[in-house]
Parts: sequence; C-alpha cells; structure tokens
Amino acid sequence: SRAMTATRMRTGSSGAETWLGAAQPTVPCALQTPFSGLFIPALNDLPACEPPPVAFWPSGGKTFPAANKSDAQLAVREWEQAVERLVVPEGLPFRRRYAALVGLGQRHLRTVAAHSPDVPQMVQRQLIGAHAAALWQAREQGEPGAGFALLIADLSGIQSYLFGTAAFGVGGVARSLRARSFYLTQIAALFAWSLLERLGLPPSCLLLDSGGKFLLLFAPTESALAAIEAAKQEVATEWGLGKMHGELTMNVGIARYGWEDLREGAFAAVWQRASRAVAADKEQRLKAGLQDATGWRTETFLLPDEFSGQNPCDACKRFPRRAGSDRCIACQRDEDLGKRLPAAAWIAYQPGRGSKPEDIEAFGWHVHVGPADLKPPDAAEWVVALDPGLSTDATPRPIRSLARHVPLLPNTMQPMDFEAIAGEAKGRPCLAYLKADVDRLGERFVFGLRDAKGVARDSLSRIAHLSRALEAFFGGELERIVRQDFQLCYIVFSGGDDLTIIGPFDQILRLAARLAQEFRRFLGYPAGQPQSTDVLTLSAGIVLVTSRVPVSTAIPRADLALDAAKESGRNAVNVMGRTLSWTRYDRLLSKLWDAQGNVVPGLGQEMLESVSSGFLHHLLKYAEMWESFQRGQTDGLRYQPLLAYELGRNIDWKKTPAVYQWATWLAQIELDETGEWRSAMNDLGLFTRMALLRRGGGGRSGRAA
Repeated sequence: SRAMTATRMRTGSSGAETWLGAAQPTVPCALQTPFSGLFIPALNDLPACEPPPVAFWPSGGKTFPAANKSDAQLAVREWEQAVERLVVPEGLPFRRRYAALVGLGQRHLRTVAAHSPDVPQMVQRQLIGAHAAALWQAREQGEPGAGFALLIADLSGIQSYLFGTAAFGVGGVARSLRARSFYLTQIAALFAWSLLERLGLPPSCLLLDSGGKFLLLFAPTESALAAIEAAKQEVATEWGLGKMHGELTMNVGIARYGWEDLREGAFAAVWQRASRAVAADKEQRLKAGLQDATGWRTETFLLPDEFSGQNPCDACKRFPRRAGSDRCIACQRDEDLGKRLPAAAWIAYQPGRGSKPEDIEAFGWHVHVGPADLKPPDAAEWVVALDPGLSTDATPRPIRSLARHVPLLPNTMQPMDFEAIAGEAKGRPCLAYLKADVDRLGERFVFGLRDAKGVARDSLSRIAHLSRALEAFFGGELERIVRQDFQLCYIVFSGGDDLTIIGPFDQILRLAARLAQEFRRFLGYPAGQPQSTDVLTLSAGIVLVTSRVPVSTAIPRADLALDAAKESGRNAVNVMGRTLSWTRYDRLLSKLWDAQGNVVPGLGQEMLESVSSGFLHHLLKYAEMWESFQRGQTDGLRYQPLLAYELGRNIDWKKTPAVYQWATWLAQIELDETGEWRSAMNDLGLFTRMALLRRGGGGRSGRAA
C-alpha cells in the first residue's frame, strides 16, 4: 500500500494502471494464448505469419471456454473467497505473505485476462506492483524523477560447464548431469534474489527467472546503479573467477525507460537497448573482475594453487579432490543433489550459507530442495512448489514448471545409467541425443510484435506473458509429455526456449516428432504438422551413438545437427546427418511404427520382420549411389538395374507384397523434381538405417548410475 501511495503521488489516481492499460473497466474474461493475436513482420523475405485461432490457457485442470465469460467471473469469485479464507501467521516475512498470494493467484486467476484478452491479470498486477515499488524506491532515495530500468541477466558458459565435465568412465554421470543442469538455473535465481536484497525490492520486481536468465525491474537511482556494479564485480571476482575459474559468467545489461515507453507498441525499443547491453557485456566476459577504474587488475589473472599436492577430481579434472574422495566438492554436491532431484517437490530460497551438502549457495543466498513429506525450512524467504498438488488454498505456494524427468530403476529412486537406458531401446542398444530450440525467438522480441494491420503491439506485459508461456512449455508441458509417454528419456536441460534430452534411439525419434506437434498445439493451432506460416517453430538435431560415447563428444555432434537444421531454413529436424521438414520426418517414421512405437502393418512390418538384413544393406548401397548421382556422377544411376535385379532374385512378392510394390516403384525413374518419388529416393538411406536399427537385437539391463 505504501508503494501504491507513491505511485498515485507521482502519476495521479490512475497511476501505473493507466500506462499499463489496466485502468479501463473490464469484465473478467478468459485468457487467450499469447500467440493468438500475434503477427510477425516479414524477416529475410519471408511472408508475414498468420496468427493461430483463438485458444485458451489451461491451468489446474480448468479450461475456460471462449463464449462463456461467466467462467472467468467464477474464477474471480473463487479467488476472492480464497483470499478471505487465507490465514497468514503473525510475524511471517513480507516475501512469504506475498508468495501466498502468488500461489493463490496461480490457482484461481491464471486463466483470467486483464485489459486485453492476451494479457494475464496476474502479469498485469505484478507489473503495476513492480513499478509502484520502483517509484517508492526512487522517492525514498531522493530521486523521484529517476524513471525505471529493465535489467537482463544471462548466464554464459552453460554448454561447456554442463557437458564438458561429464567424463566417460566416471560413475554417476547420469545423476550429475541433471544436478549440474539444475545448478545452472539456480545460480541465476540466487543472483536475482541477491539483487532484490541489495536494492530493497519486493519479489514482484523479478519479472522472469528461467533457463539461466532473469529480468529485473528497478529505479535507476545512483545508489541502485552503484549497488548493481558492486554486485557485478563480486560475482565476476569471487564466483566467476574464484570459484568457477572463468568458465561461467553472469552477463548483465540495463536499459532505462519512462512512462511513455509503457505505451503499447513502444517497449520493443527498450528491449533492444537491454539486449544490446547484454551482448556487449558478453563480449567482455568477466570485465568487472578483471578491470577497475585504473585499468587491468593483474592480480586476478593468476589463480591461487588450490591443489596443494592433491590429485584433480576424477569427474571434472578441474578442481582438487576432497579428502578421502575421488571427487571435488562441486562434483560430490552434484551427485548428492542428483539423488534427490527425482523426488523433489519444492525449492526453498534463503539468505546465508546452506546447511546440507547438496545445497547450492552463492552470492549470500542458498537454495535447498526437498520431497513432499518434508516441510520446507521456516526461515526460507521463498518456497516454490514443483508439484502443483502441494499448493492448495490452505498452503498456497508459487508453482514452478521444471522439466527434470530422469529414468529410474524399477522399485528404486536410483537413476538408470546410459548403458541401461540404451539397453531398453527396441532394436539395437543405442542412445540418441536430441537438441532443439525455438527458431528466431530473439528476432521476434528484438524486431517487435505487430498485428494484422502492421500496428506495433509490443508491451512489457506481452513480453512477460510470451516468456512465461514458453517457460510453461519447456518446463511443464515437456515434463508431462516425457513422464507420460517417453519415460526412458532423460531431460538433461530444458529452459527458456531450448532443450537437451537423451534416451533410447526409438523413443527419441518419436519424441522429436511429438514435440514439434505439441508445440504447435501449444501455440493455439489445430492439430497437424508445423507450417512455414506458424508464428513460432522448432528446429531439432538428433545424433545416435552407443552408450560408451562420452557425453562431451556426443553433445557437440548434436549441436552440429541442430545448426544444420537451422541452416537449411529452420522448422526442420536433422537426424543421422539428413535434414527434413517435420512433415517429411513424420511421414518417414509413420511408415515403420506408430505414435506408440508399435510396428505398422504392411511396409513397416515387412521391412522390420520379413526381408533379409542383406536386402536392407543393399538398399543402403543403392541410396549412396543415388546421392552420388545427385552430386553429378552419372554412374550412380546404376542403382536402378541393380535394384530391379535384386527384386527379381531375392524378393518374393507373395510373402512381402508391400516391400515388392514399394521397391518396384523406387526402381523406376521419374523426372519430376519435386514429386513424391524423388523425395522417397532422397530419404531412402535414412529410412533404411532406421529399419536396420529397429531390427537389431537389444537386451534389457538395469544397472544403477
């Protein structure tokens, strides 16, 4: 209330609500997906994208229909009743009281819109509170005209830290990878909480925290800017250089703005300035720790010798072992945390040092995770529920979507190792690595959002809604999909707009196609394959390896596959070295097995169960000959008479009629450059490799990681 008083003193009775578009009297209505009214301006000569039809945001098992506004009104009444029943213990810190309201809001208001059908009531009210708090901060510090500032912080070095230390041959790699991924997301969160503490800001000023990146709103007073600079120097010196040896850094960019920038259509310029500032900071990594006002700080270029005659850690090879162990402190923490994450139900944030070996601590704060049957610490400033069932009207907690599924051994909480996961594949015991991310997402934010008439629709509330929607998909939706239908897949990292998953090759091949379809449905489109006109699309890269290939070797190959998919025009998948559109990829998979992984009758069943492996290997040779012809080597056309001879000699049309008909069709030559026959010839090698992998024998194993 004190902050809202400051808002009215500064801007009049309507204050921030007018500039944020919330002052108009509105009837509660159902929230539309943030993509429903989104048009993307032409990029690189591509046509403007059509918006998906209106769809509504589900939450807590409820979906509010478009025509029945009374449902949204009912949600508001339930919210009001829940607030009246809420009992807050005396002496509870402000952050805990605020967290209780956020938890209730997520249960009852998450699907209720604000002034516009694609702006959530929750987001709008948080932004009003954040701006009010910034105004109060500026007034208290004697700078009422300071305006506002958006701070973007982005963790750098994620890939090398996450995958570069996963050495093959060291037990517990599967456990440690999940914990290391969790550590990266929590380091950014801890830095955000430490900044809130330094600046004296409430949690509402933390607009987004996802995937190692966060957004913070504050008043850029002299003392606030000085506090941020001091924090950056401590982070670079004590953590980035001192603890992480320069491998991980936190990049920070700040952009000032005023009330006029909160008008609809104006905020893209603020986002561009903040993004450029982050990019500039990334170009000078650790500058705050390596330089000061007088120049280079030469003493920071040499790190103290921490080994003191000890051997390096067997896992990371970068830090000294703990006494009596073959691991360093960080790797041992990762393994301990990795054991607890599968059963984790809440995350607690608290100032000070951690009390448990698995606690993550940095920047004067620490984070602790616990199961559903364990009560969070009473001293915790902020508790997040990972299981929505733990947030009730009686014990409301903010809910966080976190993809963290790890395959477990039967009747245990022990993660399966990669050899065991590979052994569960239907066919050869082979792993697949999947990397995927959203195409041109940065461009969408930087170049701005426009409606069908070209009018800019950029606003801080829409950017926040879009970001949270993507977090909901890459956290909650992905976790749901994997837990329900792809339980042998290991979610290594998923946050922001990208993911890394490891699993049996057959499940990963199907999971990639499923994700592309689910992402399109999430955007609000009807069922179907991704189209070039979709407002947002996914690209993916898949590589297949044996379980003995180190993670640090397989991941760069998956990165190259993802790059190849994007270089081909995006909205595609690169698998085993070949890039296909999602439609072609799904069509290829559906010839062999259905969405549940069952063998498809006809061509698929005959390829996988009836024809000889020798015939499949010959098909591979013919595919290579066709590819050489495509490169200009005319003798590659010899595949045609060879395939015709093969059919007459080795294929019984009575026993395998589908294969005989399909191969006979391939043996003829069609001149159509874009026809189905040429597409089938181009995909022949990949199709045959998939069949060979699926035919291969594979045992079932169950050794713990």
